[in-house]
Amino acid sequence: MKHTAIILCLLLGITGCQKEEITFSAQANETFYVENEGAAMRVQVRGNTLSDQIILTVHGGPGGSSYYLSYLQQMQTQIEPEYAVAYWDQPLAGASQGNAAKDSYTIQAIASGLKKVVQVLRKRYGADKQIILFSESWGGIVTTAFLTQNDNQALVDGWINSDGPHDFHLQDREIIKMAIRIGEEQIMLGKNVDKWQEIVSYCRANNPAGNYEVSQKLNELLGDAEYLIDEVVQVDFNTLSIFYRQMQDNHAPFTALGLNLVSNGLHEVEKDAYNQYFEDQVHKITVPVLLLWGKYDFIAPPAVADSLYKNISSQNKRKVILSRSGHNGFIQEPLIYWSALKEFVDSL
Repeated sequence: MKHTAIILCLLLGITGCQKEEITFSAQANETFYVENEGAAMRVQVRGNTLSDQIILTVHGGPGGSSYYLSYLQQMQTQIEPEYAVAYWDQPLAGASQGNAAKDSYTIQAIASGLKKVVQVLRKRYGADKQIILFSESWGGIVTTAFLTQNDNQALVDGWINSDGPHDFHLQDREIIKMAIRIGEEQIMLGKNVDKWQEIVSYCRANNPAGNYEVSQKLNELLGDAEYLIDEVVQVDFNTLSIFYRQMQDNHAPFTALGLNLVSNGLHEVEKDAYNQYFEDQVHKITVPVLLLWGKYDFIAPPAVADSLYKNISSQNKRKVILSRSGHNGFIQEPLIYWSALKEFVDSL
């Protein structure tokens, strides 16, 4: 019996308990899942894992995916050859799987998932690696929740925030002001008068303070307002086609993408974030920060970036306003955008 137990332990050690061997490469491409409150969060690591730096993406949404970032040509040709990039699908987003607990639909739970991903990356690739968070849109508030929570800042080495709000109440106030100011300018110029009159009238008639429905309507009304401005670079950004291509390339189930989007809507993940107040918390942030922002972003106005830049306590902080961009500066002004991003990462 004793000998049998020894043999079983040896077999288990060989088949089920052996430590995974991590291969470092200049062209890495591996996928693994990180468990968090019943969710299995998908992480795809691509690029140069021989580098001392890992850029960890915190995608938009809620319920979006890291796919659209991994699809970008600049990520593939400029960023991945020099750094490792970890494309993280948040709980209940992208190709993440599992039976997530009800409590995991909160912004703080998503932030705790980010913490686990950071810890796993350090365990897999080395505690001495620099980890730089790269948030976009909704990812800005996720990262804010993470960085202002406990001692999480000690786990990362920098934050790149691309048009990502840190407080929805501040964002809504600035949307109203920006929409009225620019809308009236455009009406005076005779540009898209009917549309701007609709926007300005709504903004003058509705107070966003503590009103989630107004907040949602502002997002709906102004989601594409940047393209009403002549100075903004017009781009074709077809999210569905990107999801389809990435589903094929990475064997990600389309059902997961669709069901996760539906789940976020049904459980009002964004509403939970709306009920949080981070404007008075960002002074806690001390890590190096780069803000990349579109001048004509009506979803997260540049005044949001100004407030964040002013109130964080980081000694190393930079702000780049893209003069011909809205919410998608990474494809509207790619030369300025990606040059600034690389310069920041290399400075850390």
